[in-house]
Amino acid sequence: MTTSYIDEEGRQSAPDLGSRRVVWLCAVLIAALAAVSALTVQPVSGVRWGVAALVFGFYGAGELRSVEIEFRNDTHAFSFTSVPLVVGLLLLPFPVVVAARAVSSLIVLGGVHRQEPLKLLVNVTSHAFEVLVAGQIIMWLGETESLGPRAWLATGLAVIAADVVGALIVT
Repeated sequence: MTTSYIDEEGRQSAPDLGSRRVVWLCAVLIAALAAVSALTVQPVSGVRWGVAALVFGFYGAGELRSVEIEFRNDTHAFSFTSVPLVVGLLLLPFPVVVAARAVSSLIVLGGVHRQEPLKLLVNVTSHAFEVLVAGQIIMWLGETESLGPRAWLATGLAVIAADVVGALIVT
């Protein structure tokens, strides 16, 4: 997938180098998602499907109601998706949370907000990768079964790491 542009005379120009780099970044992130998902052994049996539906719905609502801040001729949009991330990380296997985040982003950003395909690819890939990183941190810290103070600390670190990863991807 590449982006081409229409010049002042209506001719289609070649894809720019920046678009190619973005596509390659997304390809690398998708490959990393696939590799980590294949290597991670976390059973998805016994999923609380009601909780999964709730997390999916909260992700969609968070994407629908984003806040846009304009700063130095750039607009940055923030969505309230940390709450479903926390609930999902504490109560669901993280592959289910990754899927809920990716699908809800695809539906809202692609279907409702009608984002351009390259921007949609970056956003959906970024969102899935953020949740993957957060889930890996929870697993590395060994807090996948409890809901005690250590689990909350691990979840807080995971959410911060996910936010940092998201910021790094889009900059």
